[in-house]
Amino acid sequence: MLAWVDFNRNGQIDAGEPQAVATKQWTAAVAPALSLTPASDTNPVNSKHQMTATVSPAQRDLLVRFEVTSGPNNGTKGSDKTNSSGRADLSYEGKGGVGSDVILAWVDLDRDGRVDNGEPQAIATKQWTALNASAISLVPQFDDRPVGKMHKVTATVSPQVSGVLVRFQVTSGPNQGETDQERTDNKGRATGSYRGDGGAGTDVILAWADLDGDGVLDGGEPQATVFVEWEANGNTRVEEICDHLDRYQHPSLPALCNLVEGGQLPAQAEAAIVETILRNAGFGYWPYKRGGHWPYTSIWWQGRGHHGGHDD
Repeated sequence: MLAWVDFNRNGQIDAGEPQAVATKQWTAAVAPALSLTPASDTNPVNSKHQMTATVSPAQRDLLVRFEVTSGPNNGTKGSDKTNSSGRADLSYEGKGGVGSDVILAWVDLDRDGRVDNGEPQAIATKQWTALNASAISLVPQFDDRPVGKMHKVTATVSPQVSGVLVRFQVTSGPNQGETDQERTDNKGRATGSYRGDGGAGTDVILAWADLDGDGVLDGGEPQATVFVEWEANGNTRVEEICDHLDRYQHPSLPALCNLVEGGQLPAQAEAAIVETILRNAGFGYWPYKRGGHWPYTSIWWQGRGHHGGHDD
């Protein structure tokens, strides 16, 4: 390579114009190798298949593409760039049903979206199996909540697999007709929720694993039922406790009781105040859960300053 200072800007090397020469050796480009893990895998339909593509030697910002070339999810595509370790994360959901996918991944060096000669490639397979759930359990089995609040129910299917569609439906009670649905995570859990704005009363909540996804509870699909009681005044128990406190013996408590009975406190603040009331009333520390159950069957006592205890 020749370089010179073109004083007269005529594009030619003239006498007296400084010159310099350098050389550059060009070698053939070495394309990285590509591996794809796992090379084979099995999961139930509707779950997510995750893959790691690794180029060697490691290079960052290489575009790795994949395409399902055959199987129930034929045509599914995705891509990611490699990080500093030469790895790219690829994933897709197996929504195509039961069967075996063949997955082709390649390093798209020219980024044209096609597999060209010289671009590293790797192949993996994915077996999709039918969803199976033999049992379903729900928590909480019983709860009580103030009217207008949200209520959540968590379902766990067995065996614990992801992708199972769990449907929730209020079959009777003041909120009859409320529904929700969610697919299980990798621990087999799904959560349904709704707002109890239908008034006071008891809801019956049915949940089932909708294995065929048709929205109908079919024979063989596991199911479970739980209950929630909606209270017009969610602080009924707290008010009863405050009504039975000897406020002459505990002059600092009426103001706290008034705050709780007002029903305007955030849950965390209410719990702290209730704990204070119980402790100063001689009950010690009893866990309090807003809208939940008190861990005793009777709290009433005779006389002043008597220490209440657990009856269960």
